[in-house]
Amino acid sequence: MTALVCIVPNPSIDRTAEVDRLEPGRIHRPADVVAVPGGKGLNVARSARGIGLPVEAVLLLAGHAGRWIADELDRIRLPHRDAWMAGETRTCLTVLDRSTGLLTEVYEPGPTVAGGEWAAFAGAIENAVRAAGPDALIALSGSLPRGASESAAGEIVRIAGAAGGRVLVDTSGDHLPAAIRGEPFLVKVNAAEAGALVGRPIETVAAAVDAGQELVDRGARRAVITRGAAGAIARDGTTAWAVNPPGGNGPHSVGAGDAFLAGLAAGLAADDPFEESLRRAAAVAAASTRVPGPGNVDTAAIDDLLRSTTVRRLA
Repeated sequence: MTALVCIVPNPSIDRTAEVDRLEPGRIHRPADVVAVPGGKGLNVARSARGIGLPVEAVLLLAGHAGRWIADELDRIRLPHRDAWMAGETRTCLTVLDRSTGLLTEVYEPGPTVAGGEWAAFAGAIENAVRAAGPDALIALSGSLPRGASESAAGEIVRIAGAAGGRVLVDTSGDHLPAAIRGEPFLVKVNAAEAGALVGRPIETVAAAVDAGQELVDRGARRAVITRGAAGAIARDGTTAWAVNPPGGNGPHSVGAGDAFLAGLAAGLAADDPFEESLRRAAAVAAASTRVPGPGNVDTAAIDDLLRSTTVRRLA
């Protein structure tokens, strides 16, 4: 079965706390707290493994927090290769206000990587992709650490592609243009990230289709732009699709985009038609909102959610 290699340049310990009401300036005692090995790449990895896709993660870790992540991945038996750097892996906090359903997120920046540390990480990526075989899918997800050059994401895409894999990119900011120039198999971004790249707001289906075409023109073979509750738009240079997500989402929306990418990878790994892969991606994303902890998926709900998820071709 096709394997998925998840590249995690800037992992974190992701903590989700639920409080009855979030009030600035007050002490809060959460009713529930969940801590998971996180960062977008690990969210993708855990979501993908949860829906049955063979996964290996390649991590750049640091300090005691990095050791906790490695130990926790061992505990849940998620295969991983680790490169190490100085400093301390970051912790990110999400607080769910039960009274409003709103999420408040606090993301640490993480440590700064040195040149030799980054070279070791790149070597671990190349080894993992070669070991996964020529049919492997490679997901580059999330931010890159401070100290990584603007060309670093593009270099990862080229390393993985040269080793024979199909590269799926979900990053943002200064590193996204270089990643697209590396000619990935697919780029997935949300509407805000796409708008920042193309220099205009993405507020309509037509605007998303145009932006998707621009991402393809810049180097990606396929582009997917997620639009939250409005679904997603996909483009491959000749055809556009609109993804209408199912109803019944839960309150835990952090990490839903990562679950979307995991569902998309599962469809691609199974050689499903692209439309069916998009439909599965939307259903897995919705299933992830029903349980706390980014990357966790209510797998029992996926089949029901698939029945109410539609994908249509656009003229």
